[in-house]
Amino acid sequence: MIRFLLFMLAMAAGTAALWLYLQREPVTPSEPPANAVAPETPDAPEVTPEPELQNASVLAARVALVAGQQVSQNDLEWIDWPEEFVLSGFILRNDQPGAAATLNNRIATTDMAEGQPVLRNNFTEMATRSIAHNLAPGMRAVAVRVNVEAAAGGFVLPNDRVDVIHTYTPTGFARAMSSVVVSNVRVLALDQITQIDRDEAILVNRTATLELNQPGVEAVMAAQEAGTLTLALRSSADEAEVSLVPTPLSQTLATGMRAITIPDIEVAAGVFVRPNDRVDVVHSHLPTGAMQAASSIVVSNARVIAIDHITQPDSEQRVELSRTVTLELDRAGVEAISAARLSGNLTMTLRSEADQDEPPTATTPTVRIRRGGEN
Repeated sequence: MIRFLLFMLAMAAGTAALWLYLQREPVTPSEPPANAVAPETPDAPEVTPEPELQNASVLAARVALVAGQQVSQNDLEWIDWPEEFVLSGFILRNDQPGAAATLNNRIATTDMAEGQPVLRNNFTEMATRSIAHNLAPGMRAVAVRVNVEAAAGGFVLPNDRVDVIHTYTPTGFARAMSSVVVSNVRVLALDQITQIDRDEAILVNRTATLELNQPGVEAVMAAQEAGTLTLALRSSADEAEVSLVPTPLSQTLATGMRAITIPDIEVAAGVFVRPNDRVDVVHSHLPTGAMQAASSIVVSNARVIAIDHITQPDSEQRVELSRTVTLELDRAGVEAISAARLSGNLTMTLRSEADQDEPPTATTPTVRIRRGGEN
């Protein structure tokens, strides 16, 4: 019974709530005030379009080219190349539309791969294959093999000035010697390359073509057969300096004089003896049956021609102590020196400059030297 009453009470409450809901007035949205500000909506992010890649039309090799090849205009073509990667040496179609025809029959100075942009200095005219027109009157062009590792580190370029250094080991000697064969000579070409852009990478070359006069050609070719040659790069400020080619030794001798080279001679004056100085040669030996050594001057006031093959040292440079000396002697002096070397040691002493005009003298050799035809 109680449950029935509670059910009826709940039904009555629900019916009353439904009637109240249906009797309410509809709610209309209120208009915003006239001075009300509408809420801002965030702007959409702007999308920046990527810039289009700009290309330039550059001249390139249609086929692979090798150095020394005669190029036809059909071997070249225009290709698109990104402008940001265009180098200053490239040939642009906008600047030279007829460049391919201009380069027809030119000679390639370097190897070029297919599709590789070419540079202005990659080609040379047929006439420049010969360097005869670049030679000064009376000069010769001679190609020599040079020391690759020591050729100034590879920085020697055509038209530079160099000294040519000859390194060799004389017969009977254990150590090598070096001397300048020619100095301040012009380099005409390196490995057949006569013009190199200094902004490009520089390669160490193996063959140098030098501009020399006749004595220079003879000196360099003789030195090349007897040792190795190295190029020493000179300063550009030395261009006006006269090229030095050593005078042949025979032309420096006075009439009737001989040149004799004495190895292993003691230099009593140390490093102070220089070419063209005057010296005495002292012979020290132990006479047969004697208990005490004896010394005597074999030749006096002889002119020094060279010390270790250095004929013209710089007066401001230090001259190292040497043991190989070339002297200018007459016939008697040569005989005296040759005989003295067989029986003792030789020592060289320096003379005063005031003795320059004194004639050289030689003692009679103690060892008889038979001349040709004597019995």
